[in-house]
Amino acid sequence: MPMTEAYKLRPAGTPEKASLDNQAWITRPGAAVTASYARNISFDDCRFEHIASTGLDYLMGVKSSKVMGSIFKDIGGTAILAGSFADEGMEIHLPYNPKDERVVADSITLINNLVTDATNEDWGSVGIGLGIPVTQQSPTMKLRM
Repeated sequence: MPMTEAYKLRPAGTPEKASLDNQAWITRPGAAVTASYARNISFDDCRFEHIASTGLDYLMGVKSSKVMGSIFKDIGGTAILAGSFADEGMEIHLPYNPKDERVVADSITLINNLVTDATNEDWGSVGIGLGIPVTQQSPTMKLRM
């Protein structure tokens, strides 16, 4: 998640977090394939290769979907990204509590995928990124390697 703006606090601290010494805002990079507010999406035996940013992004509100037996190779950013991390323009140190629960991803299953040579351009990326709000009690994100 690239930062769009960041700065050092002088003096350090906010009313909510006395030890905070900086603030920053993130944005979500584009992806080769993006799905939002969808159900029962399946990527089986697919190849995501030579991509400068995110490979597959189940952006928001995706439910009961899976990625199985797919290859993610030579990905500049995150190979597989699912779920919400923050509302647009939200400061990154704040806990994520969406106002609309429909944005929460649920029942995302990742089975037997190969992720290799990912995050080779955007060092802040991860191989697989799953975002859930802190208010969710038991979201269903299944990872089987």
